[in-house]
Amino acid sequence: RPRRLQAELQHPRIVPAIDFFEHEGEWFSVFARIPAVRSLRDIIASIQDERRPPFSITEFVALSAGVTDGLAAIHRAGYVHRTLGPHNVFVDSAGFVRLADIGCATPMGADDEAARAFRLFMRPASAGPEQFAFEEAFSPAIDNWALGVTLFELRYGRHPYWQETPPTLEGVRTAILHNELTFPPVVDDHAEQLLQPWLQRLLERLPEKRYGDALEAQRDLQAIAAEIDGRRPVARAFVAMPFASAFDGVWRAIWSACATCRVAATRIDESHRHESIWDEICEAIRSSDFAIAVATPDTAGVPNPNVMLEVGYARALQKPVLLLTDAPDTLPFDLRTQRALFYKPESVGGGEFHRQLVSIV
Repeated sequence: RPRRLQAELQHPRIVPAIDFFEHEGEWFSVFARIPAVRSLRDIIASIQDERRPPFSITEFVALSAGVTDGLAAIHRAGYVHRTLGPHNVFVDSAGFVRLADIGCATPMGADDEAARAFRLFMRPASAGPEQFAFEEAFSPAIDNWALGVTLFELRYGRHPYWQETPPTLEGVRTAILHNELTFPPVVDDHAEQLLQPWLQRLLERLPEKRYGDALEAQRDLQAIAAEIDGRRPVARAFVAMPFASAFDGVWRAIWSACATCRVAATRIDESHRHESIWDEICEAIRSSDFAIAVATPDTAGVPNPNVMLEVGYARALQKPVLLLTDAPDTLPFDLRTQRALFYKPESVGGGEFHRQLVSIV
């Protein structure tokens, strides 16, 4: 099943499977030969031994994008890689990344006999906490944890949860479940300040707190890369939205879409230049080129009144306003003719919502 997946994907980030066949009761796979490749495990070892310099932040982000691109292809096909690690991520002499060794790939949510048997097979050092439970169906969150471990090792030269590998499987399990995640200190390094929260979200112990799939992680990484690139923004957007944690995913989607389009997005709770919050809101709206307003209803079934006030001020200044809502029927009657993007909450992390936002912004 996984070999057929690898053969059918035909994705540039996946090592091509040319053929697989049975001979005298054993299965064999034939892969394309990729010259001058090294695994990330070898590259990390050479950095630790000072045989090569560490990757620059730009090189690291480009390499990370290659890994997430390949992983996203597996997720789009409906599978979970399950054993991702530095040993099966390969980089050729031109710096192009390919994923290999997807022989343990399992359909998302599968709970048949084959999937249950596969639960005992893992790479412990990059296995997500839930994999040690041996009882839940596989989800892309497992791969996102392994992605976080792999890229953390590449960036910082060590595992996120230990300095020295525990000598036993039980020691590995205990460290993954209970040790504290620590990053090297950051001092006035804007790139690291952007990158570390991204890695931390990949390494959340609770699966529901991680990225939903590699496509969502890739979307935010692209936005980080655009910001690190340092090009001047071509426009500024004021974002009016509730600050409740339930809207965190929507904010990340807006921020990443704006960064991709070289638009600087401002959310007022991230700026504190005035004693009066209303003065700050007014100045931010006046200095913006357009506004994005999340008009999703709150628990009372109506859009947030503060958001509606900010929309009214932006319209009074004749600023273009893009409304985002998952319940168009709750919009005030005078806004129902306003340009709006309707979305489903479960689609916020996905590539289609990101594509729609980018096309409008």
